[in-house]
Amino acid sequence: MARSDRYPFHILWTDLRADRTGTAHTTTRTRNPLRERGTVTRDLELGGKRIKEGDKVVMWFASGNRDEEVFGNPYDFDVTRQNNDHITFGKGSPHLCLGNLLARTEIRIMFEELIPRLADIKLAGDVPRVRSNFVNGIKKLPVEVTLA
Repeated sequence: MARSDRYPFHILWTDLRADRTGTAHTTTRTRNPLRERGTVTRDLELGGKRIKEGDKVVMWFASGNRDEEVFGNPYDFDVTRQNNDHITFGKGSPHLCLGNLLARTEIRIMFEELIPRLADIKLAGDVPRVRSNFVNGIKKLPVEVTLA
């Protein structure tokens, strides 16, 4: 629930209350926690760039989820976005996260159960990030809540 790059936290809270499904999808698109590394198994061209067999590559999901050719205004946290075909959980070929249904269910339930119990939620300090080449995460999310 930390503020997105171009999205004030108080507006995020308003959208959370108004559209929990759209907010859940937009949150997973813009706050993807993983990066994947691998080795290219055959020569190929991707996005106009030649990649050779044996080259090491990194899949930055957060970058792919902000592809200007797929998402209009990709850095905007827009819960009403109609095209939200993100790659947060993979696309099924060759990989689809086995836990994706559980993760989506947990996010939906969190919003459904938490939001009605809160009148307001505000950031109460800095949000330090995890420094890692594999996981993108938050170390600490200080908030002040007002119960409903």
